Amino acid sequence: MRKIMFSLAILSALNMYGCSLGMTPDKTSVKVSNTMSSIDKANDEKDQTKNSLTLSVVQDFKWDKE
Repeated sequence: MRKIMFSLAILSALNMYGCSLGMTPDKTSVKVSNTMSSIDKANDEKDQTKNSLTLSVVQDFKWDKE
């Protein structure tokens, strides 16, 4: 959740900064992936399962024609 809030804050800052330079946001894409992997431990230890969530935010900008 912390990464999501950080990503949204960065996205908002870039949007405000881009508008002052004559740029406008063109396309924003958000990709969320959830992966599960198993960790095979030695015979005397229990195997583990690791879940990981990845959030990618990409925003494309266009220069304004003046």
